[in-house]
Amino acid sequence: MPLLLPPGQGPGEEVVPGWFLGWVAPDIGPVTVPVAGPDTGPRGVIEIAASAGDEAAEVWEDIKALFLVWSLATFALLLLSGMLVRRALDPLRQLETLLMRLQSGDYGNRAAAIGTPDLRPIGDRIDRLAASLQRSEADRKALSAKLLALREDERRALARDLHDEMGPCLFGLSVLAEGLRADPAPAPERAAGIERLVTDMRRINRRVLDTLRPSTIGQLPLRDVLTDLVGDHADAHPDIRFHLVCPAPLPRTGDTADATLYRVLQEALTNALRHSQPRHIRITLTATQTGGLRLSVEDDGHGPRAGWTEGRGLMGMRERIDALDGTVRLDRSEALGGARLAVLLPLASPATP
Repeated sequence: MPLLLPPGQGPGEEVVPGWFLGWVAPDIGPVTVPVAGPDTGPRGVIEIAASAGDEAAEVWEDIKALFLVWSLATFALLLLSGMLVRRALDPLRQLETLLMRLQSGDYGNRAAAIGTPDLRPIGDRIDRLAASLQRSEADRKALSAKLLALREDERRALARDLHDEMGPCLFGLSVLAEGLRADPAPAPERAAGIERLVTDMRRINRRVLDTLRPSTIGQLPLRDVLTDLVGDHADAHPDIRFHLVCPAPLPRTGDTADATLYRVLQEALTNALRHSQPRHIRITLTATQTGGLRLSVEDDGHGPRAGWTEGRGLMGMRERIDALDGTVRLDRSEALGGARLAVLLPLASPATP
């Protein structure tokens, strides 16, 4: 861009850019003033031309100084803003670090130590979440340990049944077979003994198989499966009155729900007979309005004693029901006065045939 050297501005002085001079300098034309003598008339003219160079140079100096000050102030402001933003975001980075530690399973740090007033509510919620996760992790570990012990108890009981009941039967068969080999004469009597032992082995085998998985599940409706279970307990305990209430209709269920309710009712009856010493046990199975099932087992025994703790049986029931998003509650029966086990089992969708 061309630079103009205003009149009166010599070499070495500040040069004002032409665009700036044309922008700020007013457009003033020359003024002609005639010069006249006292007697002879006009002697000539004086032409006066305006020159804005000096004033433009001063304004240009002021603008350069203001621009330098403005640039320095802007740079300082940006630097200060960056520091303030970084300091303001530092608590958020600390919260991010705490959340990452929570994700990795480290629940020991607390967000309340950050101390920023605006973020304190969020920190408190994160601390409550960490405490809840810590409790859940402890409960999970305790539950896993109890489940492992429960499985070992079941295997130990199964092994004991096989050893104590199946073993003598096998030994008896071996003795009878050896007797037949030594003296075939009393074969009919020994054959009758073998038949009795085989009958006992079939009964033991059926009981063991029912312990592992009842054969009626998946073959009969749930109402019939539970009716058979209650009937077996009634036959084994004729001095106790069992009352099963199972009104129709019931929602359609699958094998998983049937097996779960069967095991829960089996354990509930066992606990009632073992701990409550009842004379009357009432079992109620009804459908909920949302399509689920509600199971209630009540007795007229002494009920939960003061200071009772949850045993492995109830823990096993709770684990089975929790796996299907259900709930289990043990309290006192208002109707019979003893214990009451209430189970609510939602059914996500109807079972397919």
